[in-house]
Amino acid sequence: MDTSDLQNVIATVNSLVAATNVSINDLSGTPVGMSNVTDLTANTSTVFSYARGLADVNMGPITPLIVFIFTAFVIFLFVRLLLMLLPLLGAMSGIIRKLVELILEFIPG
Repeated sequence: MDTSDLQNVIATVNSLVAATNVSINDLSGTPVGMSNVTDLTANTSTVFSYARGLADVNMGPITPLIVFIFTAFVIFLFVRLLLMLLPLLGAMSGIIRKLVELILEFIPG
């Protein structure tokens, strides 16, 4: 079985992917540089450090209210994330199912 044609096609696709600049856009559609992305990761660690630091703070009688607010905020973010990801996961499972059906059509049997 000669696979040189397939290897040539894969090499072409790899070179196209390597030559293509991937742009990352923020919510308003403005392109974001990679330096901003690394700044974002540094800021993320800072935010989680603050969150861990707040765990030891005693706020007296309003501590349950503060805990409830933080818990509600985390649940809200989790639900929003699920609402964004579930359609994507459904679409991906549909694509994978169609690919498997396509592959199975080529298998004699």
